[in-house]
Amino acid sequence: MAVAVQSSMEPQFADCRSEPAGDDDKARHEAFRKWFSSLRSDQKHGLRYPEELFPRAVRLLRGNRLYDFNSFIVGGATVSDSFKTIVEAIEPDVHQFEPVEILRKDGTPFEGQYWYFVIATAIDAINPVREGVYKRGGYDFANHPERYSWVIKAGGQDKLAFYKDKIAGRAAWHDSRMSVHDFWSDALHDRAIAEGMEGWAVAHRWAEI
Repeated sequence: MAVAVQSSMEPQFADCRSEPAGDDDKARHEAFRKWFSSLRSDQKHGLRYPEELFPRAVRLLRGNRLYDFNSFIVGGATVSDSFKTIVEAIEPDVHQFEPVEILRKDGTPFEGQYWYFVIATAIDAINPVREGVYKRGGYDFANHPERYSWVIKAGGQDKLAFYKDKIAGRAAWHDSRMSVHDFWSDALHDRAIAEGMEGWAVAHRWAEI
């Protein structure tokens, strides 16, 4: 089993906002936005981002707690050192972690190390055998049948699957034909649950076939 994950919609996680802390951090974030918007949609996942485009400090505008997984931090998802340790134990030296200092509204720093977390893997691993997805053709699909994406059917959330051999040994990934989701392996999901890590939620579950 694998899972598609999303930000938790519970109020304590969802009602949080942040901003780059200083002028240099604002410039970095603006440069990142311009760089990211210049990429084609099929180039935006499964790659490492330029280190110089990450803010080095971020200040909370709303909210007063951090979690092991924080989607509300400007610049991208951030994770605790404990979360990073789990990912690295499962899949060492694969994904990108960039340090960031996170400040409270009064400018004092939160304790502990936090990291921007970029899933640096994109694979073609969705198995359509359970018929929970349908194929959507891309540009000039008639002449280029390799240009397609997978879309979850209405009512298909309980009929989703990955090729087991393609996700074996992984902690997290994007699928190159369904880039709207972040996917976690059972190993990462189960460790995060066991250690009481908060800030994320399961969108849907996927079998391994």
